Order: sequence, then C-alpha cells, then structure tokens
Amino acid sequence: MFERIFEVRASSINLVAQEIRASDAVVVMGAGISFAAGMPLAGQLSPLAWHALDSNSNLLNQLCVELGVNVEAAKTVVGDDPTKIKRALMLIKSDETAFKSFKRSFCDLDSSRTATPSKPHTELARLVHGGKVIEVVSFNWDTLLEYAFKHRFGFEINGQTTKLWKPHGDCRNPEQEWVLPHEDGSIPAALLERLSSLATVRPRVLLIIGYAEKDTLVAENLIAPLANR
Repeated sequence: MFERIFEVRASSINLVAQEIRASDAVVVMGAGISFAAGMPLAGQLSPLAWHALDSNSNLLNQLCVELGVNVEAAKTVVGDDPTKIKRALMLIKSDETAFKSFKRSFCDLDSSRTATPSKPHTELARLVHGGKVIEVVSFNWDTLLEYAFKHRFGFEINGQTTKLWKPHGDCRNPEQEWVLPHEDGSIPAALLERLSSLATVRPRVLLIIGYAEKDTLVAENLIAPLANR
C-alpha cells in the first residue's frame, strides 16, 4: 500500500512533497510535531507527574514507601529519573483522582498553546483539507491540529468524515481512556480496517512526523504492515 516511508528532515522535504503530490499520504504523528508549539515530549512529562502526586498525599506516601525514602515533595522524590517517573505514572494511572489531575493539567497546557496556531499543524491541516493527506493517526493528546484546521477552514477536521484518529487519548475527551508513555499502545480495529481498505485502491505514502516508533505494539501492528504494503 505504501510505496515510500519518509522521516521528514530538511534534505528530504522536497522529495516528500513530490511523492505526496503523486500518491497522497497517510500521516502518523507523535509528540515531535507539537514540541515547537510548546508541548512536552514523552520524556518531559515529569512536572505533570509531580503535580499529580503532590495533589494526592496518599499516592505520594505510597510511592515513597515503595522507594524506601522519606516523604518529601514529588519533585524531590521522583525528579527526572526515568524508572521513578515510570512508577509514578503507573500509580497515577491506577488512581482516578490523580489521573484526572494529570489530564486536567495537560489539557490546561494544551488550551494555552492553541491560542496561537502552530505552523506545522496549519500546513498539515491544509494538506488534509486539500485531500493530499487522506488519514492522520495522531498519538498525541493535544488538539493543535484540530484547532489549526478549524481556525483556517471554519469547521471541525472530522466534521464531515473521520480524517483524524487519536487512539491514545484526546484533550477534547479527557474522560475517555488515555494511554500513558509507560503503557503499550493500542490500535482500534476500525482504524486498521480503514487503512487496510485503502490498499485495495492504490499505493500511497506513509509519512511519519515526530514519532519515535518506540511503541512495539504500534510499530509491529500499524507501521510495519503498512510500510510493507
């Protein structure tokens, strides 16, 4: 299905543009596309984890007991240690109140960043509106693409038909399930069916933007099969 795979670098942008003009594209995007707009990468979520723990003394106490340390502020206890952050996120996900606090903090950050349209998201919105990008799979929680699309075209990106898929969670639906960085990803059956159906028509470009492909489930079940086709 997908005749080329491109990771966008300065030297390849023109080539990518030519391929998309000829074949159209399916885009898979991760946190890297939102970084310039002020959104954190997966490894920069520690302050939000600290805040969620500091807002829930029982959870913070539990973590301190597990780590065998005195109870102090979460920043001191967890810091930026990847192992401790992973455990902190696991505890936060297991506690409804703490998880709501975490999501609320991220959604507040997202709201402040959408006040100014992001240029990469605006350009991607143009490609979607123009039919050159036919599907977008976003593993981000932020709403920068949705905001950019509506700001430019006056209606929702999924207003007429589903063009944007967000299998890991969405700031517009904080009550729904979110996948945190320490967890395996998930791919809805409807999404896999949609992308597989495109293979019966003609080849298209698979364009990966700002996504590290470290999620084994996503890499094996979405990216690899599509790349081979």
